[in-house]
Amino acid sequence: MLGAGASREAGGPLMSDFLDLAERLMRSGQVEDAKQSFELVFNGIAALQAVHSKSTLDLDNIESVFAAFEMATLFGRLGRSSVIDIAALASAIRRVIVSTLEQTVRCRIAATGDNPHVVPPECYDNFARLLREMEDGEPGSVSVMTFNYDLGLDYGLHWTRTPIDYCLDATASRALPVMKLHGSINWARCAKCERIAPWTLPEYFSSYHWPHLLETGQSLVIGLSSHLKAWTHCDTPVLSDPVIVPPTWSKGEHHRQIAPVWRHAARHLSEAENIVCVGYSLPESDHFFRYLYGLGTVGDTRLKRFWVFDPNETEEVSNRYTTMLGQAARGRFRYRRLRFSAVLADRALEVLKAR
Repeated sequence: MLGAGASREAGGPLMSDFLDLAERLMRSGQVEDAKQSFELVFNGIAALQAVHSKSTLDLDNIESVFAAFEMATLFGRLGRSSVIDIAALASAIRRVIVSTLEQTVRCRIAATGDNPHVVPPECYDNFARLLREMEDGEPGSVSVMTFNYDLGLDYGLHWTRTPIDYCLDATASRALPVMKLHGSINWARCAKCERIAPWTLPEYFSSYHWPHLLETGQSLVIGLSSHLKAWTHCDTPVLSDPVIVPPTWSKGEHHRQIAPVWRHAARHLSEAENIVCVGYSLPESDHFFRYLYGLGTVGDTRLKRFWVFDPNETEEVSNRYTTMLGQAARGRFRYRRLRFSAVLADRALEVLKAR
């Protein structure tokens, strides 16, 4: 299970500094195509400042602001903002999230002889190779859940030729299950059948290629979202906004669309002998995962390990997990202060290959 801390080493922001980075990108002119959306979002945050006179809201955290904008759209109320601004906020913040992630989670350029290649971020390259080894050793033995919207993991698996099952259908396939619990920047909704239509990287790269290769050591953006309007499903162009679910405990209108992913996640949790969390700090506000874990892990499978890797230097993250875990799981719990790359470098997960 991956949280924002995993994508951090691929260049992605944490939830707490996402907005700072987004603002820097806007001021430096790196997101001109989405400038209007960025300005609307930061105007909306300014309007929320008035909340602090009567309530408390973390306006530095992208998840908190995202949830507030979704609720403001539902209520039709956000301080003195106009109804038009409020109606546009949900779409605007999705575009800010997508643009920020595409500009920060970048692929590397490496050379094999005289041949340059666009390779995944190093942490996801190594992780994808480990997953492939585990799958080759025992097919169907591993699955991934992630709270991240970006395509770092997706490209890592694409690079290692590992097919992905996003678990959007009721039936499982033989590909590696990758459950993106809050959606993904390459998922769109079909305007005709209203189902989620993921634009997989093999499909995307069959039509779009890297425009050029820079010098070795440089980086490139997977600009899939800027081409999303070209993606079709049921012979119909998909809706322009990617399917990104707000991190509120109630997923509202998104429930029907993404519910199959959550059902698969609950089943995989119930069957899991080993649960490994990397870069997910289990924030106090995430009641959704607590219920998913609590109900999903009900089953006959004997849990062997519940490991958490996070670089937090305090006991805060460890305490959150132990508070959530039942008595049997606490005896299997292990917490180590390691970043994603360090987890892979010291081969902390190698024991899982043998099981």
